[in-house]
Amino acid sequence: MTSFGSVQQTSDHAALGLTDEQALDMYRTMLMARRYDERVLLLQRSGKINFHVSGIGQETAQVAAAFALDREKDYFCRIIGITVLCWPSA
Repeated sequence: MTSFGSVQQTSDHAALGLTDEQALDMYRTMLMARRYDERVLLLQRSGKINFHVSGIGQETAQVAAAFALDREKDYFCRIIGITVLCWPSA
């Protein structure tokens, strides 16, 4: 607690080298992925689309992996079964 009686919050993202804006950007991306997934799941259950592989609960891993990639390179991703393989294009 601070001398004014409020609780002081600490952030782990700064220790990982992320700025506040980067952490918020990652959170927004995770939230958008979850909302998209929920919407598509409703469409599938109502019979409006045939096939959807849900990623609910995996947003953190997906966003962290995507944000770790070099944004200056293009990546080629290929889905094999449930595994997605990505490598930089030449």
